[in-house]
Amino acid sequence: MKYYTRVLLYFAGGLAFVAVAQFPPAALLLLPLVLIHGEDLLVWLYSRLAPIEPARVRHPEDEKCAYDPRHKLYHWLWKVEPNRSLFGVESAEAVHELYNKLSPQRGEWLTYIVLGDEKFIRFTSRRFDPERVRQIEAVLGEFYVVNREGAWVGWGRPVRKWPYLTALFWLFYSLIAGGWVLAAVLPVWLWVVHRFVKGYVEVPLLVKFTHRSLTDSWPSSRQILELIAGADARIYASMPRWAVAFADRPPLEIAKKFQRTYEGRDTGKRLVRLGELAPLLERVSQYNERPLLLYPFATADVHTQSVSLDYLAQAELWRLKDGVKALTGDLMRFPIFYGGQLLGSGRYVTLAYDRYGRPVSIPIDSLPNVHGVVIGPSGMGKSWTVGSWLSLLAESGLKIFVVDPHGDFKRWAMLHNAVILDVPRELPRDLPAVLAKTLEFRQVAKAYGYEIMGEESVVSTLEKVAALVDIKPEFVDWDGGRHTVFYLRSVRGARDVAVFFMSALMLYLFRKFTKGDEEPPESLQYLFVFDEARLVGDSPASEVLLRAVKELVQGGRKEGYAAWFVVQLETQLEVELLRSASLVLVLGGTARAVGGAAAVLGLSRSDLSYLTSALTPYEASLGGQPYATGVLLLAPREIKYQVKIPLNPALKRKK
Repeated sequence: MKYYTRVLLYFAGGLAFVAVAQFPPAALLLLPLVLIHGEDLLVWLYSRLAPIEPARVRHPEDEKCAYDPRHKLYHWLWKVEPNRSLFGVESAEAVHELYNKLSPQRGEWLTYIVLGDEKFIRFTSRRFDPERVRQIEAVLGEFYVVNREGAWVGWGRPVRKWPYLTALFWLFYSLIAGGWVLAAVLPVWLWVVHRFVKGYVEVPLLVKFTHRSLTDSWPSSRQILELIAGADARIYASMPRWAVAFADRPPLEIAKKFQRTYEGRDTGKRLVRLGELAPLLERVSQYNERPLLLYPFATADVHTQSVSLDYLAQAELWRLKDGVKALTGDLMRFPIFYGGQLLGSGRYVTLAYDRYGRPVSIPIDSLPNVHGVVIGPSGMGKSWTVGSWLSLLAESGLKIFVVDPHGDFKRWAMLHNAVILDVPRELPRDLPAVLAKTLEFRQVAKAYGYEIMGEESVVSTLEKVAALVDIKPEFVDWDGGRHTVFYLRSVRGARDVAVFFMSALMLYLFRKFTKGDEEPPESLQYLFVFDEARLVGDSPASEVLLRAVKELVQGGRKEGYAAWFVVQLETQLEVELLRSASLVLVLGGTARAVGGAAAVLGLSRSDLSYLTSALTPYEASLGGQPYATGVLLLAPREIKYQVKIPLNPALKRKK
């Protein structure tokens, strides 16, 4: 039976007994009820009109500790972001590791709270123990990026004074039970009301919780848990506000509940107990789960958890009296490790939205490595996605340079007033001078059978290679002051020529924008995009070129540039570049197309299912807004999103 139900029954039973007994000593029986449960009854009454919670003050010995003097509870708070992205049953190992490392003690609660895009963890204890708080913080630091917040004190307005009018009930009741009730009970009741009025506040509606679980326990087999854990987590992930608190529960409670399983003559009851005991013992013994109490809070119904509208939800968030008997595996039903975002300074750009419509924003100036990889089968919106992202990045102030073998970015260039260089007909005037100083280009040219001795020999080499497709290069002024697309479509039929000029442009861009002895820039300035980067691996000098690229992209942060590589399959890019990228996007497609990338990147079965169910951008556009579907991974933390990426319709001609 739930706590507040028992309180109401106690009061009703006590009042009825005193009214029937009709002699003064019986009134003394009401005093324990008033003292112990009077506040609970007032909370139940007041919550019907307005959400309330206990008032809290700053602890004098710790400015970041909120102390609830009414209930002798201490609260500490951290703002957190998960350092991994796990969902449903995938989070089982992390859930158990976190719980065992925290080792909750009696009189301690951990609460995970989501308010919009912000996530918090609150530690509540009956003891003021700074050393224990440091232990908790150390454990949380293994699973989250944590930042100690100031205390959440009672910021709401004081409760209204109408609870004093409840004293009129005792006047009426004295007509039934006797006038001596006024002398024995009324003063105590007024004292309880006074404490209630002084000890509670009405909370702002912006942060109130309206729903909580009304069931007493969640008995279920592991098979059922695996079926519903992901579904439950998805419901919470789509909510604007939710929270889950958990506390340790003595294992003896399970033993006590079933200790009489084999006793008694009622075979039916014994069979019911056996049916309840079997799945619990299986989860405890086979999956190393431990008994705990859960306190789910939400802003919408969750039918599988019996979470429904309840006026006491906000008060319970802080009082933590009505828990649900469960096992640690039930924490998988909440996305406590989902959706951690990268934290940084500087510019944020929203590149996508997760499958629940929440924006996924990237701190472009604070990524640990500055190169990214986009993997996508043909027809799934790879170039369209990159073009849409480049539009957002251009708006943030980056200079964009695209090496475009197939002409997919020519329309993007026209929309953004970018320079279009038709390579190899048009080449930057300083291309020979920059390449002549680049040892890697000498090795690339040598692999093609050309010797580089100086700037003139570079010009000669470029002209000879262009002559293979009957083109004579013209060297034009280009200083990198505007967005630029290096358009190689004119040599698309001559693979070796295309690979040569793509390699030359790659080395040229990296070397041209290397700052040398200059002061490193504080923010990202340039983005190089290499579409169909697989061509680099087809070069006769691919080994030399890839070695140079790995070295140059690793130093890009200090030079103010980033590089993105766009390929169809994960096998078309050096695996070290793939694994060390700060941003990796895998677009949807068939299992044959995306299975390899999923294996290399450690994507889950859920991720693979999401990718293989993806619509093409043109199918998606039938609903209005075209979008691409993919899984986005961010480094250095194991952050992963299943995303939908809005595509810019202006980048495609209308059919």
